[in-house]
Amino acid sequence: AYITNGNLWVRILPDGQPKQVTVGGGDSSPRWSPSGEWLALKRGDGWVWAMRDDGTGFKALPDSWGNGMYAWSPITDTLAFTTAEGNLSVASAPDWQVQTVAVVQGEKGDIFPFAWSPDGEWLAFSELHYIGPGPAEYPTPQYASLQKVRRDGRDRTELLNAGNPSEDWMQLAGWSRDGSE
Repeated sequence: AYITNGNLWVRILPDGQPKQVTVGGGDSSPRWSPSGEWLALKRGDGWVWAMRDDGTGFKALPDSWGNGMYAWSPITDTLAFTTAEGNLSVASAPDWQVQTVAVVQGEKGDIFPFAWSPDGEWLAFSELHYIGPGPAEYPTPQYASLQKVRRDGRDRTELLNAGNPSEDWMQLAGWSRDGSE
């Protein structure tokens, strides 16, 4: 799967013919599901979309409009994604209804990069916590933390309080291969 002129194309390698799947432009960041039956991508309208590998079943993930972060579970056709409200939600093929709001943000902070554990049971994420408004009504960062939560929203645990965030925020690298770190 690849993007050309803002549209999604699929080509079976090594000798398949390219097939244009979307029209209208504005698509980016296509990613295959673990089964290879589904694709997810960001659209110019700000939503995360999922579809079958042949382009059918094209559907926006509920409330996915926001910063457009999403990631496939490593073992199932399940997507974790951020919402306009700053939540971290989980939805699965084929209906893409939200099964879990793994992290409810509200006004507490913002979720930045997140990653699935190798067994697909946990999500690790970095979060920026705020205190009252700063200059021009923007909140002032208080501290950055690294956390984990089960995919069903249980057992949320702060792993690291990094203190006052740097200009680069906190960069989450992912999980170790065995999922212990």
